[in-house]
Amino acid sequence: MTAALRSLGNAATTTPSTFDELLDSLGSLGQGKEVTTFSSNGHLVTAGTTSAGSSCARTCNLLSTIFPNTTSQIGSPSYNQQETTYWSNQQAETQPTCRIQPQSALQVSASLLITKSFNCQFAVKSGGHAMFAGASNIQDGLTIDLANLNQIQVSQDKTLTHVGAGNRWVDVYSQLDQQQLSVIGGRVAGIGVGGLTLGGGISFFSGRHGLACDNVRNYEVVLANASIANVNHTSYPDLYFALRGGGNNFGIVTRFDLETFPQGPMWGGARTYPITAAASLISAFDNFAANSPSDPDAALILAFYYYNGTYYGSTDMEYAHAVVDPAIFRELTGVTSLASTTRIANLTDLTLEFEASNPSGFRETYFTATFKPSAVLEREILDIYIGEVEGIKDAEGLLPAVVFQPITKDVISYFSKNGGNALGIAESDGPLILVDIAISWSSPSDDDRIMAAASSFIDRSTAAAKGMGLDYKFIYQNYAAQGQDVFDGYGEANKQRLIEISENSIGSTDATVIDLAEDLAECRMWGGDGWNLAFGQLACGFLNAGLFGGLEAAGKVWLGSWVELLPQAAAHPARTRGVSGLLSPPCRVDCAPLIGSILMVSVGAEPMMSDDGGRCMLQKEVAQIAAAICKKDPPQLIRTESGRAGLYSTFWRKGNWYLNESVQ
Repeated sequence: MTAALRSLGNAATTTPSTFDELLDSLGSLGQGKEVTTFSSNGHLVTAGTTSAGSSCARTCNLLSTIFPNTTSQIGSPSYNQQETTYWSNQQAETQPTCRIQPQSALQVSASLLITKSFNCQFAVKSGGHAMFAGASNIQDGLTIDLANLNQIQVSQDKTLTHVGAGNRWVDVYSQLDQQQLSVIGGRVAGIGVGGLTLGGGISFFSGRHGLACDNVRNYEVVLANASIANVNHTSYPDLYFALRGGGNNFGIVTRFDLETFPQGPMWGGARTYPITAAASLISAFDNFAANSPSDPDAALILAFYYYNGTYYGSTDMEYAHAVVDPAIFRELTGVTSLASTTRIANLTDLTLEFEASNPSGFRETYFTATFKPSAVLEREILDIYIGEVEGIKDAEGLLPAVVFQPITKDVISYFSKNGGNALGIAESDGPLILVDIAISWSSPSDDDRIMAAASSFIDRSTAAAKGMGLDYKFIYQNYAAQGQDVFDGYGEANKQRLIEISENSIGSTDATVIDLAEDLAECRMWGGDGWNLAFGQLACGFLNAGLFGGLEAAGKVWLGSWVELLPQAAAHPARTRGVSGLLSPPCRVDCAPLIGSILMVSVGAEPMMSDDGGRCMLQKEVAQIAAAICKKDPPQLIRTESGRAGLYSTFWRKGNWYLNESVQ
């Protein structure tokens, strides 16, 4: 929030004994004096102070009051269960102060406003499949878990699917398979829609359609100022560009509208080979990368892994039609395998098989690089991989793999669609080979040496590629380790463009007007031409959060009370001198008293209704939070022309919510 919410001072005590004195005392608040609130029996009690170090605790207390059914405090059963939904143990062991699972974009917006107001750091989780700590969980902060944003709705013409950012790909595919439809998404069932799509997103169908980020028609995004925007090539072309590969650096995406196409049964699965077949597999892989334009319906992954003292080769071959052993794979299918699961199946089935080879519950790391194709280089990379694994093969629970994937000319041809994505790869650069080392292990005591081995593998492989003139700048975000510079790999021009987009006022709006629906009758305490100034839930939250009802605005603070202060205030809780914010015990947790919930004090020459609208931002944000609780759009806030200082509030009149002053 633009007006900071902060704890109150700690000097002398202000103890108003009458309602008039309470009004008079407002001018002394926020000037180094300790503030008092009122207990349920009407007696004054000292509120105390709060420390800056408890910012996330106060955030979580407020969220728990406003959104009690979706906020989980540390140690609670729901918190503990949500912590188990991460793929890597590094993420699962990270403990935020609390977690929230918003049920709408509005609730995401409200959560963002609140955490910003307390300066509490936060992380955002879609599927939780990233490997390093801090990717989608945060120590001692707030984790915004999008799991409840799980809508999947196909348009009437079946060309678009609206997908909530909290879905995993298996949720999407299992619904679309029933309708013989599909979208461009992940190949592992449990990966989240959000992270994969924002980082690029390789699909079994990328040869025919491009990456996942190239097939998003529209993004619903909560921007940094908590406004909600629909971002597409027409509405916000620069931001649309940035979201196509720029990751979660530009807002919290709450819904993806995905291009949808017909898709029936397909052929695919995995085959396992002895390591002695490595040269044949690498040769066939390179030929596939070169020849893929002849059949863009095919997808291939080649891997080598170490298990139980033995090295193996493995392929994952997928074909978009129900054709057994397609001709494009003939060289590979001619290599004798130890085991095979290739079959006719649907997409859901194939991604579940892939999920089984990527189990959760281990420590994980990826490092990645991109090279130009060469069988000679790839054989050397395999030798480097084996050399690094030999130094760590005694690690408990070790399962290391080196993975090769082609980025074909067909895939790259879609990168320029709708203004282009942010990855910085030109079609003339292809084909390319994406290489990553993926390591799972069990014990934290092995972390340092395994991370060192993985990093050394990438450094040595990159040096080998440079020596052959086959290095390439691109670093794929979804496989990158925490220390790898992804955006440098996008090229200087794209990196600078992303920086400029992030620094511009994306999503800036008029602070005093929210052009959304006005109908909040269900949320009003009462309507007509009167005042609606009850503190309601939000006051309870501020008090529980340690703010004691103190809210700074233009250098002064309004004191909020838990209870009825004096008989005259209790008798007219919404009308007494235009002031309420006095709660009848117990502190109510319902929607009705919330709208127009906070009074603010403005003194001096600069009123709340300043020309630039900045002083009205707090009321707008309160309305957003209120609307999220009421599950309705925020009210329309209309600027008044007053230039005088005084108490400002919201009120309802003739179908609109207004900001106005009321001292008399």
